[in-house]
Amino acid sequence: MKNEKQATIILGGGLTGLSAAYHGGYTVYEGEEQIGGTCISPTVDGYTFDLGIHVLHTKNKYVLRLLQDKLGVNLKTQTRKAWIYSSGKLTRYPFQANTFGLPVPLVKSCLISFVENYCKQKNNKNSEYYNYEQWLIATFGEAIAKHFMIPYSEKFWTVHPRQITTEWLGTRIPLPSLEEVIEGALADQKKGFGPNATFRYPRKSGISAIPDEFHKSGIHVINNKKAVKIDLYNKEVFFFDGTKVNYEVLISTIPLPELTKLTSAPKDIAMESRRLKYNSILCVNIGINNDKLNDNHWIYYHEKKYSFFRISFLKNFASSLTPRGKSSITAEISYSKKKPIDKKKHWGYCCKRSNPCKSFDKKKIKLTLSTLGIFLTATLFMTIKGLNV
Repeated sequence: MKNEKQATIILGGGLTGLSAAYHGGYTVYEGEEQIGGTCISPTVDGYTFDLGIHVLHTKNKYVLRLLQDKLGVNLKTQTRKAWIYSSGKLTRYPFQANTFGLPVPLVKSCLISFVENYCKQKNNKNSEYYNYEQWLIATFGEAIAKHFMIPYSEKFWTVHPRQITTEWLGTRIPLPSLEEVIEGALADQKKGFGPNATFRYPRKSGISAIPDEFHKSGIHVINNKKAVKIDLYNKEVFFFDGTKVNYEVLISTIPLPELTKLTSAPKDIAMESRRLKYNSILCVNIGINNDKLNDNHWIYYHEKKYSFFRISFLKNFASSLTPRGKSSITAEISYSKKKPIDKKKHWGYCCKRSNPCKSFDKKKIKLTLSTLGIFLTATLFMTIKGLNV
């Protein structure tokens, strides 16, 4: 068994591992053939897809200088165009500031409950919230929380918000003022809210442009080095190919549930690690023989009748992500141990290759896909039809 010894090593070649290697000069051991982790952008027949939506909305000047000036990532700044599909209508994101266009009784209910809770919170600023559900209701009122915020959160996280704490919130959830909520109920409000109201995205190669430029900078990465065991006492990492490496300091960026399986951790820690809850995301990527579907970046779906929680339009991020005259859609579906998913029925890649119909023909596409062993949900087809593909 070949043995090496290094002062500091990194497990995992995602953005965290690559950045640590760039700044510290350490070696990265990546288990896969390709670096990038979840920030890879596979290309099939000229269509490039990310593994879900990845955009940069950081305001950190050092990070932006690093990416653009030092690494040379060609980023384009964009104004977010995000919508919510609710009650058969498209409204602007975020829901809490843009109820205009929804059924009048729903708008009225959302507005009244928001104002009521606004007055309560103004007189009780020291309220404590024991879970995310309580925070949502106290912050936005019962109507907004129960119509959109709670069902969307449960759909995305695959657990009810009452099982989620609030330490992670920070600035992630837009908090419109009373005036903004009222204005967004009475008229189409085009104001941007939240940290990603504007964002940056690579002009070419998808989000994988970032890990690719890290790699080109000269950092040392060894691919196909999947760790199978970590000896914490002797400070050794054993790999699938039979090699091992000694270390003084180990930086692990691999998923925490996987890390604990590789170590001889104390029983209590191993037991607690098995209790960790997490969700995964399945991406259904579809190539479309249509040049322009719309100019949106993504649309959120909170209603249970749709299996996916969001669909995005990659060509509107960068025209280089699709062949000329084509476009694409990515539908994201959350799943977990509590909410499993049948991958065979939800995973597919669709490209209408020849003699495309001028109008959308659901049966024809479904039949074509089935001959390839690809099956998509009816709800996905219905949604695409609603977008006039």
